[in-house]
Amino acid sequence: MTARGMQGFTLLELLVVLAVLGVVMGMAGLVIGPDPQRVARQEASAFVQWIQHARQQAVLDGQALGVRFERRGYRLVRRTAQGWEAAGALREVALELHLDVEGSPRLAPADAPQVVLASHDEHTPFVLSFERQGMRFATVTSDGFDDPRLER
Repeated sequence: MTARGMQGFTLLELLVVLAVLGVVMGMAGLVIGPDPQRVARQEASAFVQWIQHARQQAVLDGQALGVRFERRGYRLVRRTAQGWEAAGALREVALELHLDVEGSPRLAPADAPQVVLASHDEHTPFVLSFERQGMRFATVTSDGFDDPRLER
């Protein structure tokens, strides 16, 4: 063929280049790490399911439960004659938690929960944010009566 007939690429060559680019971009995504927005949504959704279960448990047992928040996790606590004691393991999250209870940020006392789940199916109103480096990625809100919901 002449030099004039050799212009451009074949369809097979273009497909191979696109496949290689796809593999390289996929590997780059794995190296960079998980998307914080997606992780926050997953963590917030898991929290909503967890607290719904805890509310049901408080009603069925006829005993108030509480949720104790820490910077990187939360746990269920139960009221005893001696005070509040852990009723479950700390559920760690990959992001920072910021809790706002009844309109003001609330720090965790030594053993008391920040959110109380009453046996009559009411609970402390709250706003829980899932953040990383000061950037909010997901928020769970509750008015104290209805199930907590993930804000979009």
